[in-house]
Amino acid sequence: MATAYDVRALPAPLILNEINKFVALRLLSLQVDPSLFGSTYEREIAFTEDQWRQRLDGHNKVTFVATISDSNDEPWVATMSIVAPSEIIFDYLAPVRNTDVGKDSDIYVMFGMWVRPEHRRRGLGKRLIEEGLEWIRKDNVKDGKVPKVLVLQLKEENVAGWALYGKMGFEVLPLKGESGHPWMFCYVA
Repeated sequence: MATAYDVRALPAPLILNEINKFVALRLLSLQVDPSLFGSTYEREIAFTEDQWRQRLDGHNKVTFVATISDSNDEPWVATMSIVAPSEIIFDYLAPVRNTDVGKDSDIYVMFGMWVRPEHRRRGLGKRLIEEGLEWIRKDNVKDGKVPKVLVLQLKEENVAGWALYGKMGFEVLPLKGESGHPWMFCYVA
């Protein structure tokens, strides 16, 4: 029998049990796939409860998790976060803002996508992205008068990520002279 999953946005403010479940999943992701992230296990294991709350709570950002259906005590199996334009540090998006994609658009950033290895290839990444896109559609930053675009940075060696994001309609953002990790984007209609 196939495992059934639920995907949901974490409510803010989070209760301590949910923070602990997220922390366990995030730290595991940094241990299992350290090359896929811009942070490290050593850095994040030192975070305080307040730092985790700051990362997770707020109305201008959202974290989605996938859980095994009808299982309250099981560890979470996947996660992904999105930050709205008002929460983004301006300098971080400078490369994107200097392109036609970022010009005159509300730019949302997706980060922290990860699925436990034993739950991969079951559509969870797709479901997380679909939920994220729906959240963006409902977010009326500027009364819907400005195009919305979702961007992410991806390491070249993340083959599974490239395949997933390509299937979901993301395109490589052509950044002239930019070094570092490539950006991908998709317009949110």
